[in-house]
Amino acid sequence: MADRPNTHADRQRRYRKRQRERCAVYRVPAGDDLLLALLTSGRLTEAQALDRDRVEQEVAAVLVEWARLWAE
Repeated sequence: MADRPNTHADRQRRYRKRQRERCAVYRVPAGDDLLLALLTSGRLTEAQALDRDRVEQEVAAVLVEWARLWAE
């Protein structure tokens, strides 16, 4: 069975879920320097660096970790 197209209703559903969970999505431009930092720190493998969703997850994890450290 093929995946359904990403419909407006699907996007709205995800948006409302994020709202309930008090989670915001920020679009941040990032260059090769960020990707290189994730690779050299061992947070991503070269194969994972080719997967845009995986890179996005790792960038989010780094930001959450940074925010926690700054809040201490």
